[in-house]
Amino acid sequence: GTDWLQSQLNADGGFQNAGDIATPFQSTAETLRTFDTLAVDADTTASLQFINSETLNNTENLARKIIANADAGINVSGLLGQLLQHRNRDGGFGDLAGYDSNPLDTAFALEALAVAGQSGSQAAGFAVGYLLNAQSTNGGWSLAGNEPSVYVTALAMRAVWQYRGIFNVANN
Repeated sequence: GTDWLQSQLNADGGFQNAGDIATPFQSTAETLRTFDTLAVDADTTASLQFINSETLNNTENLARKIIANADAGINVSGLLGQLLQHRNRDGGFGDLAGYDSNPLDTAFALEALAVAGQSGSQAAGFAVGYLLNAQSTNGGWSLAGNEPSVYVTALAMRAVWQYRGIFNVANN
């Protein structure tokens, strides 16, 4: 599978195929994360440049930039500062600064904080609390009062799981 992934590299450093439902930015960020997780020996210089050239710095994109750069050993303190501007008084994160908190963006932010070595930070603790409070009675997470979403629930669970040994996260 990793050979196939490597063969999907485009000239601009991005990873995307026709018909993909993810944006080129999302596909490239996930590919870089996969390479890091599996310790794939690949030249990711062009892909990191592709990621860092993204100008829309919403919470998801900032989180993906932080993860890609931190995994590559690049200082992410400036990106973390931008991400923390999206944090709200309720502990959650919104899409952009001043936007209402939501479980999706909070989950992305928590992932980035963990990868960047900020798991024990106050921001991470409040974000975990926000996610736990936003969990539906059926155990899922949703956006804007909709029915729980498998995608949002999976991201929230993955994010909270990383903090189970740091904060008092019960088996909900």
